[in-house]
Amino acid sequence: MAIALPETHQPKDRPEPQDRNRDLDVKDDQPSSDQAQHVHVKSHADSSLPSSPEPHTTNILTTLHNLLTTLHHLFTTLPSLPLSSPIWSLIEHLYRLPSPPPPRVRDPSRPLQLICVGFPRTGTESLAQALTHLGYSHVYHGWDIVYDPSDLCYSPGWVKLARKKFYPPPVSSTHDLSQPSQPVISKEDFDELLGHCQAVTDAPASVFASELITAYPEALVILNQRRDITKWKQSLEKTILKANESWAFWIASWLDRECFWAWHVYERLLWPGLFRCVGGYGELGAVWYIEDGWEPLCKFLDKEVPDTPFPHANAAVGGWKAREEQCNKRWVERAFVNLFLIVVGMISLVLFAWWRW
Repeated sequence: MAIALPETHQPKDRPEPQDRNRDLDVKDDQPSSDQAQHVHVKSHADSSLPSSPEPHTTNILTTLHNLLTTLHHLFTTLPSLPLSSPIWSLIEHLYRLPSPPPPRVRDPSRPLQLICVGFPRTGTESLAQALTHLGYSHVYHGWDIVYDPSDLCYSPGWVKLARKKFYPPPVSSTHDLSQPSQPVISKEDFDELLGHCQAVTDAPASVFASELITAYPEALVILNQRRDITKWKQSLEKTILKANESWAFWIASWLDRECFWAWHVYERLLWPGLFRCVGGYGELGAVWYIEDGWEPLCKFLDKEVPDTPFPHANAAVGGWKAREEQCNKRWVERAFVNLFLIVVGMISLVLFAWWRW
């Protein structure tokens, strides 16, 4: 049974207690219009700021920067290093050929008969063709150092001889000075490179003139020259000097083994040694000018004068220009293929590191 309470005892409706803290929060969460505009602008500005790079990205960029800095320092320092430095020996070891060519052996029945010690660009290639026409079995020319007919690379062998000539080992303190010293480069050393030749001209003969004359005393010696020194100088500037200033050739020399040895033997050893007048000729047999043609040459060699015009190598085979094209096909193109593979490999490595980290 329900009990009716008196009206005075009925519960009164009380208002909900006010949450003063909530009211304060509401007021704080509702900034003024100026504050709202300020907050909006600040938020927009924060979103436009670049985000800091990820740690692994920074590590990759730092590594690449250090690598490029090291390579730049290395390549700018190398030209000032003497070739007697152990660093160059290390570089030569790194660029060694996988299969070095076998040393040549001299047939006793085919001795070296003629040494033409004139400078390059004095008609040496035309002279080589003329001597071949006169019956000399293979006339070794400066091009043979880098374009051997056997397609084998004998350039490292000439580097070895150049080092013996320009950077000989020190004389032992126990050496008896009253006894004649042995030649730095022996006949056997030359035969390993010239064993198949009966005559030699151009760079090998002019650079190693005194050593060749000493090693082969029975051979005849000719100083071949050009009468017009100005034209000879111009020819030198258009060919040998131009090659020395070729950035493509220099870059390719670091990207291809054979190209490295071609640049190394000529631009760092043979040409500097020759044009700085290191060494001498020794005893000469005759002085001959390319403009004089067959008669004085054949008279000295005791050969019959051919009834054909004297060879002109530049007109017949294109001369230096044709050799440059051979160089581009044999070395430069192959070197830039290697460069492409290196770049692709580095990009792949960076992408892999990016993904892995």
